Amino acid sequence: MAFFHCGSFETEDGTKAEQSGQLKNLGPNDDGESVTGSFTYVAPDGVTYSVTYIADENGFQPQGTHLHQISEAIARSIEYNKAHPEEEKNRK
Repeated sequence: MAFFHCGSFETEDGTKAEQSGQLKNLGPNDDGESVTGSFTYVAPDGVTYSVTYIADENGFQPQGTHLHQISEAIARSIEYNKAHPEEEKNRK
């Protein structure tokens, strides 16, 4: 089964957003969606902020120069969870 979506918009205040996504086969009985996108907005202080992101089986992963990086401990935890998906499936 193939599924793909795409969309974008822009508002009068300078906010812009776009995203696209598709269905992913994660295994014999497991599908998921992978979405990529970006948004830009002008904050009340006049600064324009931009974020790009991926959202998939690994969660929401935003990137932007104004965003804080995750700590080393969180990064290790994410890598552990990726290496042990059976533990996540056992909690369902």
